[in-house]
Amino acid sequence: MKIFKFLLVLLTIFFTTISPAAAADYWGVSAGSSWDLDQFRPLYRYTLPPGKTPDDIVGMGSEPDCDGGNTKHFVWFDDRTVSAGSSSNLDRFRPLYGYSLPPGKTPDDIVGMGSEPDCDGGNTKHFVWFK
Repeated sequence: MKIFKFLLVLLTIFFTTISPAAAADYWGVSAGSSWDLDQFRPLYRYTLPPGKTPDDIVGMGSEPDCDGGNTKHFVWFDDRTVSAGSSSNLDRFRPLYGYSLPPGKTPDDIVGMGSEPDCDGGNTKHFVWFK
């Protein structure tokens, strides 16, 4: 059941703005099913690490706490930094730090990301799809 909930959240957290006019000062997140993207949580505000905007994001993934604690949401940015936080504060748990890519790939090559939790004490696997 926990894996199902994780996949549901992973598939449904999306980032958007309320309107083009409000884009500079309102970023939103919601949570829902794959067919109803705000079924569980209607749009609410989120913050990024200092100096970052939604345009800097190249991918996202989520790592649930298998014991029912806080889910960590990872955000990868185009300057090869990543942070981890809550859905509303994306650097709450870990401020910006660096990441590496496979040889010959750049952040512009990323087309999608997803995460697979390991609730048996291993490391969560973060998958990256490239063009």
